[in-house]
Amino acid sequence: MANGIAAAIYERTLASLLDGVAAAPAETYPFAHVYFQNLFPADVYSEMLAALPDSAHYAAAAERHYGDATGNSVRWMYALSHDGLHRLPPRHCELWRGVAAALADPALKRAVFAKLAPDLAY
Repeated sequence: MANGIAAAIYERTLASLLDGVAAAPAETYPFAHVYFQNLFPADVYSEMLAALPDSAHYAAAAERHYGDATGNSVRWMYALSHDGLHRLPPRHCELWRGVAAALADPALKRAVFAKLAPDLAY
């Protein structure tokens, strides 16, 4: 990731995520799970809440799994894909690019999988 706002958000967010995962105790009963609190830097989290895309731009998430009795979706998502990010205002795009990069970082995946390893099947 190039230098700039997104890169700075990525670095701070990834460090906070990794620290939070490392600090959270893994529970084993009734299965391996972890409860995370305050994973994001407080200022980044506040910005994330302020920069949520307009709900009109969200898409239904897996209707067959998350539909109500009438077939309407009860879960909605905004894709943090290249196309989705570039529909946002520039500052919001930079914020979400940094957050998305941190969430998709292989180091975070390895840390979470290590916490849950006792119940993961490979």
